[in-house]
Amino acid sequence: MQQDLGQFDAAIASFEQVLQLQPDNVDACVGLGSALCAAQRREEAIAVYQRALVLAPDCVELHYNLGNALMIQNRIEQSVASYREALRLQPDNAIAFSNLLFTLQNWPDYPQDDLLREHLAYAERFEAPIKLHWQPHRNARQPDRRLRVGYVSGDFRQHPVAHFIEPILAHHDKAQVEVFGYYNHGQVQETAQKPARPPSPATWKPRTARCGEHGVNIALCEKYRCRQIPIQNW
Repeated sequence: MQQDLGQFDAAIASFEQVLQLQPDNVDACVGLGSALCAAQRREEAIAVYQRALVLAPDCVELHYNLGNALMIQNRIEQSVASYREALRLQPDNAIAFSNLLFTLQNWPDYPQDDLLREHLAYAERFEAPIKLHWQPHRNARQPDRRLRVGYVSGDFRQHPVAHFIEPILAHHDKAQVEVFGYYNHGQVQETAQKPARPPSPATWKPRTARCGEHGVNIALCEKYRCRQIPIQNW
């Protein structure tokens, strides 16, 4: 609760108090590491996760969280190893696989053919099972109509993506394109409530989305289909 409220120091103190009483409490280790990361104290968080893995080497959450912390610290190879261990323990963890792919793209020496195979493996595991549920697009096939484009991201907040998207929106032809921006992160920030509006006809829709099975939000996708808006995820 304290961490959700942005009270990171208080959250850290609470978890540390628990660990003083119960040094082997793995859940408290997970919580402490998460709070340390939120407070930008990632090297300390990494140390906490590594100690906790001695106690619980098969804890998927520890491997996944360690991978996240290592990735942000640009310790790419170690991050990849952590994600792979999380996936070894839980092969259907779509979020860990997605983060693995993201991290591999930041590994300069990773072979491109192998990177493609990794992405195809993700598609085979998580996309193929839901293809039967795909619905045809119901957009009006009128080439002269104004195009409606929707951008979806959990990073339309205090994040570089929120700044990088601005020139893209600014250069949409107002006469040809109607732009919608959807914020789908669970954390509500002022920038998400009042995103920067470059000189573009963008309609912003803050949303809190819950991912369904395999990390795909079917209900949200149907909302876009009903509004006849092509989706671009960032």
